[in-house]
Amino acid sequence: MGIPTFGEMLIADDIITEEQLERALALQQSGRDQKNLIGVILIRLGFITMDTLIKYLEIQTGMVIEEHPKKRVPPLGELLTGNGEISEEQLQEALKTQKTRGNTPLGIILVQLNYIDADLLMRYLIKQTALAIEEG
Repeated sequence: MGIPTFGEMLIADDIITEEQLERALALQQSGRDQKNLIGVILIRLGFITMDTLIKYLEIQTGMVIEEHPKKRVPPLGELLTGNGEISEEQLQEALKTQKTRGNTPLGIILVQLNYIDADLLMRYLIKQTALAIEEG
């Protein structure tokens, strides 16, 4: 079956309609918004929030990592601490908070605690996905 696209996941969960996705894709393909992720365009159009973008990026990243089980893809917290974006103490605090919030993705908690911003989180989620699918 494969991994659903970002838009397919949002439609399946009744977050956006097919028409809204088509409008965002048309903008992306027109060249006016070609450099942006579809999620960023959907935010700009008012169809989703930043929290929704982050949540579904984390879900999709997890799917990609699961699809490539032989790859060693560092967890988000390890990537962020290893690159000096957050401290080990901040990571531990976020993980503790995550346990009290059920299934809230770590990235959202890190943003909510103001340890990182949403742009940095998106860059690292994309990096995780790239690490999972890269050759070699």
